[in-house]
Amino acid sequence: TVLSAIVLLAAGLAPQAFASEINYTQDFTGPDGSFPADWFDSTHGSFSNNIVDINNNQLRMRRDASNPSSLARNAAYVGGDSATWDNYTVEVLFTGNTESQYQATGILGRWQGASSINSGYFASEMSGTPGVLKIGKDYSGQGDAATVLASTSLARTVHANEVTRLVFQLNGEQLTAWLYAEGSTPGVYDDLLGTVTTTDSTYSQGSAGLRAGLGGYNREALFDDFSVTSIPEPAAVSMLALGVMLLVGRVR
Repeated sequence: TVLSAIVLLAAGLAPQAFASEINYTQDFTGPDGSFPADWFDSTHGSFSNNIVDINNNQLRMRRDASNPSSLARNAAYVGGDSATWDNYTVEVLFTGNTESQYQATGILGRWQGASSINSGYFASEMSGTPGVLKIGKDYSGQGDAATVLASTSLARTVHANEVTRLVFQLNGEQLTAWLYAEGSTPGVYDDLLGTVTTTDSTYSQGSAGLRAGLGGYNREALFDDFSVTSIPEPAAVSMLALGVMLLVGRVR
């Protein structure tokens, strides 16, 4: 049948067209105080006033004690071939425990690894009234100091302890981020609060992770349902579509 032929064609194309397919998920389940396997963070076990660990089956980034400045925490997946990931989409659910703190919470993309912990792209939500969604690169260890590539005001303030869904897509030089709140259906995050897009060619590969710039004390960000999926190569999609048309034409 035509359907069988299409399935066989797709199967034949898959190894070549999607050889570097990415499909990684992490829900941060584990004992409180532990840390996910094959992840790296710049402070884990190093600073008593900053905590990065699993707490209540979420990844927690928390600042507890006095410190002279705001600090950015980051954690990223370093397993497998993640250092060579190129075009992909990252999603995560996250929340912060206050809406008024100096906090830039979000996703790392094309992160350059443990030897260069502040290099790569990020998409983050900056709390405030109404708050800002931004894309940047090469943040420092202090708060949200970085090169901001693009930003946009959110449709409304993100409230303390409100769960939002952040999506960050890196496709060639094009970088796009979307922030969603929970919509009319409980547990479905499809109420768009803001979107921002820009282009940059500094980094073409790198792993994915999370960050939080925490100002003030006893403040934290919590992350859950982290996922990374590859973006199909345009040539591969075109080949598959052409093949389908040829098969349908032959049947006719």
